[in-house]
Amino acid sequence: MRDEVVSGGLESQELLGSLMRGGEASGSWEKPHILYGNFLDFIRYLVVWQPLIIAGVQFVNHLLGLE
Repeated sequence: MRDEVVSGGLESQELLGSLMRGGEASGSWEKPHILYGNFLDFIRYLVVWQPLIIAGVQFVNHLLGLE
């Protein structure tokens, strides 16, 4: 009985350590948070790259003579 309690405690500590080191989330309740975080990262990248994308499109339009 004592061995089961000790091993169960170690497993939960290993899981917690893995999550704190950036490991994959194992619980289904954590997946929406990961999805939301990935969505925010995507929006952040769009905001950062938007000026370069717009400048590139305008340059191509200028080269092709489009208005």
